[in-house]
Amino acid sequence: AKGLRGVSSGSGPAQSGYAFKLAMEILTGKRELAPQNIEYPLPWVPAAAVKMCEGDTYTDGCNVFPESKVPSSFVSEVLNPILLPEINVESALNGTPVPGATIQPLPADVVVTANNEPGINCDPCDAAPDMYKLTKVEATVQP
Repeated sequence: AKGLRGVSSGSGPAQSGYAFKLAMEILTGKRELAPQNIEYPLPWVPAAAVKMCEGDTYTDGCNVFPESKVPSSFVSEVLNPILLPEINVESALNGTPVPGATIQPLPADVVVTANNEPGINCDPCDAAPDMYKLTKVEATVQP
């Protein structure tokens, strides 16, 4: 409203579905994976690329749903057509299965090792020397 630009990101429900699928692939022998911290790839949509969806899935390059379809607290990261194609808006909102959907395998190259974050995803572990480097930001918008 005052020239501010921002970003919002979160992945709680999406991480659960992704972790479950990955664990099942390991337990059923479809994937071998050494113990490690794994990064969940969050989507990044700059303001200029926001495109309203008309249906219940991300199609034709759309990446956001109108507030008439989802509540403002809706965690859209769960609608990942590559990692979690089994989920649509209806299933995410109501916990109902998508008719005809079956669990799809994850892409072969999906696992990305996450950096060690002492006290967050590993203990004990060593932090990178500049992990908590001070960053200074100057305001560009005046009140």
